Amino acid sequence: MSNSIPATSKNTTSTATNQDSNHTFTISNDNVDERVTLSNDESMWHFKISKSEQDAYDRDIHRLRFIVKPKGRASQNISITEINVLLRSTHKLRRQMLLEKKDAEFSLKVVQHQEIFHQEALIYEYSLIKNKLFSYEKLEHEARTLLDIYIRKYSISNEHFLTERDFQAIQKLCNDLDESNIIFKNGLSDFHPQIGVLMVPSAKSGVEKAFMFIKNLPYKMYIHIGITGLHKILAFLVIVYMNLNHWPTHKLLLMLIENSKGNSN
Repeated sequence: MSNSIPATSKNTTSTATNQDSNHTFTISNDNVDERVTLSNDESMWHFKISKSEQDAYDRDIHRLRFIVKPKGRASQNISITEINVLLRSTHKLRRQMLLEKKDAEFSLKVVQHQEIFHQEALIYEYSLIKNKLFSYEKLEHEARTLLDIYIRKYSISNEHFLTERDFQAIQKLCNDLDESNIIFKNGLSDFHPQIGVLMVPSAKSGVEKAFMFIKNLPYKMYIHIGITGLHKILAFLVIVYMNLNHWPTHKLLLMLIENSKGNSN
């Protein structure tokens, strides 16, 4: 039997839990009207949505998906300002939907919320989530520290670009962790993982182009990778999960999260 309790604050937070991994992280919902306490001691937050608000959300989602999946034009020509405006206008309802379906499979969430799958969009969406475990910058810093440790551990030569050294370290670390690779060159070398990055090498810049592949995402998501390392990409993979209110299963990403939590001030 559920009981309704009036919200005491306009800005409220709710805790989402992945029971399989026994991890918890908090996400926020704004403009909450009521709290519904469930019999299994879990809590869910609801806010009332009018038809006009739902129509506006649907319209903005349609526009977002058209922008982040451009046809016949380069991704760098996308208006980031327009993306940010549309993300902000749809953010609250998207968080509510993800909270209500927190036990849904990761691949299903990818399909339902494909409007956020653009490099800048994912980073901006993460910035809108209050009460994060840590900032994107914190994740980047910890990813750089982690990669530097394993570059030294594996005695990887410094004659290559940093991106290449990071790539070698990630491959060796994934192997040591008994995990599938998460970053690839020139095609996939083993079974298709749930999420990963495919790079096309270039003699001049180290990487000619790259894109993130995610199971059930109906388009290739191009991302920028230069010669300055892959730490931002590892952080980026983590926020994909965080934005979908889901906990990663890959041991390397879990290691990065634990390091970020352990070194938080």
